[in-house]
Amino acid sequence: MWHTKNVAEFFVEKEGLSPEKVNALQKKFGSNELKVKKKKHLLQIFFLQCVNPLVGILFVACLIKCFLGSYLEGGVIFLTTLIMVLVGFIQEAKAENAVAALLKLTTLSARVRRKGEVETVPTKELVPGDLLLLEAGDKVPADARLVEVYELQMNESFLTGESLPVEKSQEALPENTPLASQTNMVFSGTLVTSGKGLAYLTATGMDTALGKITSSIQEMETEPSPLQRNIKQLSQFMLVVVMLFALCFIGLGAFLGLTWIEISLLTIALAVAAIPEGLPATVTAVLAVGVRRIARKKGLIRKLVAVETLGSADVICTDKTGTLTNNAMQWTDLITAEEKLACHQVTKTDLQSRACRKLIDIAYLCNNAVKKEQERGAEYLGDPTEVGLIKTLHELFSPFLPKTNKRLFEVPFSSERRYMATLCDLDGEIEVLLKGSPEVIVSFCTKYLGKRGIEPLSPDRKNALLEEAKQLAKSGMRVLGGAYKAQNTYSKKIGEKELTRDAIFVGFYGMSDPLREGVKQAVDECRQAGITVLILTGDSPETAMHIGQSLGLKAQSALIGTDIEKLSPKELVEKAEETSIFARIEPMHKLRIVSALKSDGHILAMTGDGVNDAPALEKADIGIAMGKEGTDVAKEASDLILVDDAFETILACIEEGRSIFTRIRSSALFLLTTCFGEVGTIFLVFFAWQKAPLEPIQILWINLITGSLIAIPLGLEPKTGHELHHPPRDARVGLLYPGMIWRILFLSILMSLSAFALFSFYEETLVKARSVTFAMIVLFEWFLAFHVRSDERSPFALGFFSNPSLALMGLVAFGLLFLLLYVPFLGKIFQTVPLSLQDWGLCLLPGALMFCLESIRKRLYPKIFSFGKWRVKHWD
Repeated sequence: MWHTKNVAEFFVEKEGLSPEKVNALQKKFGSNELKVKKKKHLLQIFFLQCVNPLVGILFVACLIKCFLGSYLEGGVIFLTTLIMVLVGFIQEAKAENAVAALLKLTTLSARVRRKGEVETVPTKELVPGDLLLLEAGDKVPADARLVEVYELQMNESFLTGESLPVEKSQEALPENTPLASQTNMVFSGTLVTSGKGLAYLTATGMDTALGKITSSIQEMETEPSPLQRNIKQLSQFMLVVVMLFALCFIGLGAFLGLTWIEISLLTIALAVAAIPEGLPATVTAVLAVGVRRIARKKGLIRKLVAVETLGSADVICTDKTGTLTNNAMQWTDLITAEEKLACHQVTKTDLQSRACRKLIDIAYLCNNAVKKEQERGAEYLGDPTEVGLIKTLHELFSPFLPKTNKRLFEVPFSSERRYMATLCDLDGEIEVLLKGSPEVIVSFCTKYLGKRGIEPLSPDRKNALLEEAKQLAKSGMRVLGGAYKAQNTYSKKIGEKELTRDAIFVGFYGMSDPLREGVKQAVDECRQAGITVLILTGDSPETAMHIGQSLGLKAQSALIGTDIEKLSPKELVEKAEETSIFARIEPMHKLRIVSALKSDGHILAMTGDGVNDAPALEKADIGIAMGKEGTDVAKEASDLILVDDAFETILACIEEGRSIFTRIRSSALFLLTTCFGEVGTIFLVFFAWQKAPLEPIQILWINLITGSLIAIPLGLEPKTGHELHHPPRDARVGLLYPGMIWRILFLSILMSLSAFALFSFYEETLVKARSVTFAMIVLFEWFLAFHVRSDERSPFALGFFSNPSLALMGLVAFGLLFLLLYVPFLGKIFQTVPLSLQDWGLCLLPGALMFCLESIRKRLYPKIFSFGKWRVKHWD
């Protein structure tokens, strides 16, 4: 615990390490680099796809077909299997580069003191015990304990979430001091904003705070998304169905005295029929369409399955700095001793007040931030607070800025002084300008500048001013005081006490990191959509509470990071239900919160932009990074990147995600109805005639070609506009729900009975019977496609051509069927014969009957198949 030690305890080699000592330490600790976890080999990913049980069933079917001499059908089954494997392989082969991006945060070289000499060495050669020299603009290459500090300030926002610069010191701290408050330490990847320092390196490489974040990402197992879990459950269910029916077929076949070849052929037909071969391709296509649509809404999806997961989210854990706020201090309020004005509402009349003009003078002249004109626009450099003042001055008060600025002397800001002073020559009049902590500035003053001029500042008036500053701070502002005094003479020997004695109080500067435009409305809409928003920030409880209350979040108080460490996961979930605000949060706290909520069954989205957010982004069901201000680590650990950094884009993406899941359900309903309809047909025909109603190659055509041609356009179905009007789907409700299962059974039984009756009518001529059954199922699918678009609204209400691609693909499927029936060489391959006009009439009848029955059902009982759609054991 280096932050607990006094400098004298370890700072003994003040001249720095010798070359021999450096070499020994390099051998002991290794190079100062982040180690990248070895990724899965592509062959390993491919193999994992091949061990899928459904793939195994199709592969066995392929071998049996080839063994029996049906090489064409065996080849088609193999090709189908290969397509399924490749689709999964492409999804899983998405590279995860989060750790590689961490390497970009380390500097290439650093200045150290070794054996009394200052050297510039590559950062990878640094070792614990090195003495690191720090100046403004430096990026810290490793963790270190400060031993000398000269007004040093650090920007640690990307690591801790704290938006303001952190003032550093070398004093020892208590053991339980959280990382964000360890002011005597500097951490790898953070930036020096001002001042100088000498630091003793305490940790390098993977032992640094940044390295520990890297380790947490590497050790974190990638959990399957809700959609992946649903598809896995569906695959397992279909496997059970195949096995049960196969056992029934084998038993019945043996009882009826069929040969093992006949039983094998029927079992292969059953296996091919029961497996929805087109589902992987359809899901991938639907998700890909969703990715493009989300891209148009300024969201960049990195992982395909994240599209659907986003729509399932019921909790969003968001960082404050840079996510809800702009991560840029802004001067919002100008408060004199007698009035408070919003900066953007200050008028020329207001600026006639001496106090207002003097506050502008102080903000401009007692300030070290600068404005630089660049080709792409103005750039402001300096301390974030001073940049906020200068930027507002140039944007709102440019005509009223002092024309002369001859600085004679400066007392720089420090954590001990808590104020800054400049001695300026203003057209021959020398004035001391003071800016700093309200308590310090008010203590210097004996008078104040009011509307009637300079008046005495009584103790009661001082207390009133300090109380006003306190209330402003509670409202989420950072408050600075401003004062001045005339100085008759100038000398470098003037002491600080003389500069600040008998100052004249002018007013306060109200500074804030404002909310991003549109955030409030987006959070309100999240609430209406049943999505809970939690703020996880490294900032102070007061600041976090102010932001939370501004957004309308429920919270009587903020939960502090140190309190989180004492809570069990269950207690943490209970606290999250009581408050939406978590303050002084460190990286592992965020990870703990995300893990606890996930274990409680929540589908979690996590937004962030800093390195400190990366583990939680990786752990969450859907990680969302800021595209403009986010670090590379956050982007690479995320599933979704917001191109415009707008929080409201999340809501638009959630709406699209919910719509995508509805489309996937429609596609799954369509494909599973066909599969179960085929299985039912095979079972009925086998039981009655001991024959297969379809050849495996015909079943594959129905499932993979015709099915996909119709199922994929279902993924292009327009949104209903009501996606955000219902709460998120219960995590326990999967791709299939009770009402959907009953609907699949109803439609598949209707298909099976129709196909069985039609096959029985033509049973004496097997090839003709199979051709008619084949055509009937394809036409049934075409009618079915128009009804699976909604479980409650009929095609007449939705519009037949509101999804033109569906109608077009239906015609293409019919055209391909026509070719298979009437082109001789295709008929030979698929074992079909041409149909007469009467045959076509009989083939059309079942689909038309189903279409009419569903239209009547939706008119009379629209919600009969909707139960369990969003909630377990609940009628929506």
